[in-house]
Amino acid sequence: KPLERCQLKNWKDYLEFEVAQGDAKRISVLFERCLIACALYEDFWLRYLRYLEEKVTDNTEIIRDVYERACTIHHKKKPSLHLHWAVYEEMQGNYDKAAILPRKATGEVSAEELEGLLGV
Repeated sequence: KPLERCQLKNWKDYLEFEVAQGDAKRISVLFERCLIACALYEDFWLRYLRYLEEKVTDNTEIIRDVYERACTIHHKKKPSLHLHWAVYEEMQGNYDKAAILPRKATGEVSAEELEGLLGV
């Protein structure tokens, strides 16, 4: 069910506060908690991914896990998230995966084909 504006603002403010404090473990735990309540809000997924890309070293598998949860569970048909994931994979040199991800959002690719590329 959609959250009220004040709830979304509270999550946003809380995340901003924790990021400003700089404790990486607390920040990651809070983002994960937030994504339980705010899973339907693309902005929170993207905010977490930006944080991981900018602040966390040795983060490739963590980022892929977050993209996978966002795109295969909560936002299966959101092309923008799939495009972000495709750009990330392209930057990592995974061109085959990058090519197929946007097609998955539009239903042009089978789940089996995507699972093969993801190694699931």
